[in-house]
Amino acid sequence: MLGKLAKVGRIGRNLGERARRSVLGRLGFSPAPKAPHTVNWDLTYACPLRCGHCYSESGRRSGRQLPLAELMRVADVLLAIEPVPTVTFSGGEPILVKGMLELAQKLKQGGARLVLYTSGYRLSPELAAGIAATFDRISVSIDGADAPTNDFLRERPGAFDEALRALALLDAALPSRRDRTQSERELAVEITVMKSNWHQLERFCTELAPRFQALDCLRFGALIPTGFASRESFVRRELLTEQQMAQLRRRARRLEKLAPRGVRVRVFSNLPFLLHPAQIRRGIALDGLLKIEADGRVRGMDIYEGTVGHLLEEPFQTLWRRSLERHRDPFVVAQLTGVRTMEQWARACRAIDLHFAAPEDKARITARPAADDVPVALRAPPAHSSKRRKLDLFLR
Repeated sequence: MLGKLAKVGRIGRNLGERARRSVLGRLGFSPAPKAPHTVNWDLTYACPLRCGHCYSESGRRSGRQLPLAELMRVADVLLAIEPVPTVTFSGGEPILVKGMLELAQKLKQGGARLVLYTSGYRLSPELAAGIAATFDRISVSIDGADAPTNDFLRERPGAFDEALRALALLDAALPSRRDRTQSERELAVEITVMKSNWHQLERFCTELAPRFQALDCLRFGALIPTGFASRESFVRRELLTEQQMAQLRRRARRLEKLAPRGVRVRVFSNLPFLLHPAQIRRGIALDGLLKIEADGRVRGMDIYEGTVGHLLEEPFQTLWRRSLERHRDPFVVAQLTGVRTMEQWARACRAIDLHFAAPEDKARITARPAADDVPVALRAPPAHSSKRRKLDLFLR
């Protein structure tokens, strides 16, 4: 053991932080990140949709968004981080925030890589042009390959058509993928994979992707049982089984063959969001994320409720230290250590949320209604039963 620790010390002294974390992770000694590599910033909780799987429960709560002057102050804090992290605008619907493009341009000029997640609902041609000129990756979220499935999951009639209209506007504002260099903007469709659309994934490649010449990527990410999606009724209805999680990688190869030439397919288990202690030790957990809520408070852990302070009231390094400490909190460790199924993950998420959430957020969490049943016309074909298996925590 002493020899192994001596080897760890030598490696740590001779490598940069990212390489050091990767190498030491193979030995189970990955150090905590000194700074976030990515900031997930919920600009607002206002949203025209009511998605049943919304991690922030947007559209059902106060928008809580900061005025533009304070948003700019938050940007100053982020630009002072070394190195400057990637900044992701999400929410809620970030395109509803007045001054969103001005805020993005400030961050861009300061050296940040920018990502936008949007439903595209009511996107204007003028804003589409500004987004296309500013963001490094633009991800339009669509959760069904047709309007009935998408609009049921997003709980808003017309959401599918609005997403396609937004993609058409961005398609017109960006160069074709075959005329674009690798360093230029990326247009992606973001699909949350769950039981109701599991049988539709191929249609995204064969029916939707060919319609847009500027589309670069289809990003399929397994449903995370967080926020509104952690409800027991929704977990039963939509959360993938361990068998389906294991099949994701095999499905990726099939989807890649079906996608149009030049359109990349990325499939994500999203398991690194779990922040299981073993994942942290191995250096594969997404512990390098900083989550900013719409009112400027910083979460202790990206997908779990509970904040550690306000970005405009305390030094950034103090908040980052508290965030890393939350990962090692005895209650968190106790809840996550035993997670080896998707349903266990959902239970752990509910427990952590209720333990750390502020009183007003606890009231919101406990008042969540049960999820609606899937209409008969939208029900997926029954899955073939197979032997029960444990979750592979290291499946990326």
